[in-house]
Amino acid sequence: MKLETGEQILFEDGFARHVKGKLNLVPGKLILTNQRLAFERRSVVASSFGLLGVLILGPLLRGNVTIDLPRMQLAAFSQGKYGRNQNVVQLVSTDGTEYTFTVSKFDQWAHHLTQAGIALHAL
Repeated sequence: MKLETGEQILFEDGFARHVKGKLNLVPGKLILTNQRLAFERRSVVASSFGLLGVLILGPLLRGNVTIDLPRMQLAAFSQGKYGRNQNVVQLVSTDGTEYTFTVSKFDQWAHHLTQAGIALHAL
């Protein structure tokens, strides 16, 4: 992801997954900056080689940004659940659109989202 002028990364998770349905997880990187929240889907080629591909090919093969929300459009977040995984961040935008991500550690995301001024709520 290319940063804009003055944009700084506040937190990122290289092993996040965007949940698009019950069995549809898209691997990628979830990035919170001082200006936006973005999800960059991994390259299909790198993902096809598993963890080795992510670690070695991932930095070489650019993914594409599939979610790019200005920080002011994020209204709230909460902890969700995906099967047994409780490291799930559910976000809702000001227009009511919901986004669900599995992340490495919910507590770390909760801290950084709260610091960025996004409210913690039960959605």
